[in-house]
Amino acid sequence: MTDHDAVAAPRRRNWALPAALAGALLLGLSTGGTYATLWQREAAVSNTHLQAGALGVVATGTPVWRDGLGVIDPATYPVRPGDTLTVEQAYQITREGTNLNVEPTLTLGEPLPAGVTATYTLSVDAGAPTEPTAVGSPSDILSSGIGADVLPVTAVVTLTIGGTAAAGGSAAVEIPEIALEVQQVRAGAGYTS
Repeated sequence: MTDHDAVAAPRRRNWALPAALAGALLLGLSTGGTYATLWQREAAVSNTHLQAGALGVVATGTPVWRDGLGVIDPATYPVRPGDTLTVEQAYQITREGTNLNVEPTLTLGEPLPAGVTATYTLSVDAGAPTEPTAVGSPSDILSSGIGADVLPVTAVVTLTIGGTAAAGGSAAVEIPEIALEVQQVRAGAGYTS
């Protein structure tokens, strides 16, 4: 046999295993490199106790009734058509919190008798009164700062007795219970969200 006639031993091709390992290595580097660049850090914050605010209202003193001439006793006062009476009641509004703006509303326990109309004003800390507001409608918003405060508020209710309410003075006019309601609102001067 000649050199040219020699049959070469078949060469094994073991390239499949190294190629698979190289591919896995490249895949691992590409994904591992991505995860290696994403850092994670953690910082803990201790437990925090949030204190709830407070809102309250209480009537102070006794109501003072007046007609155009002075103080009256409503139990013995003879009401006549066209009379205008006022009742003044002091309240104390207590607010505790931040951005605790209050919308006060003077309400009645039940509807007024036919022919009787009522409006009210509020004055805070003996200041100027608000514009007259219909009973049952909210008054101006009382703005708050930070912390706690107690607002002395005076409500003056003006009752006008119409011609049908006390015709000839023979009928009694029942005025229902008067109450000041307060609620927090998210509006008004100084409010920030």
